Amino acid sequence: MLYYVPITDCCSLQCEVDNLREYFASFGDIVEVHIPCLDSGKKRGFGIVQFASVPDAAAALKQLNATVLLGMCEQVLSVTQVM
Repeated sequence: MLYYVPITDCCSLQCEVDNLREYFASFGDIVEVHIPCLDSGKKRGFGIVQFASVPDAAAALKQLNATVLLGMCEQVLSVTQVM
């Protein structure tokens, strides 16, 4: 099982995958971090952090929602389980 925490309003032009990985690392094993981009290369304004377990993803959701990353408000929306 894979568990995703989608993040909105945090991926400014300065935000990179490594920033998100470091920000969420204390909550558990991170499988992948992704910041989607448009065809032009411009970031779409959100990112996805994939955790190995639901307790890790839920802890990140609970503790990091509405916090600030690189000067942008972060809204952690939900934990999604994917098989």
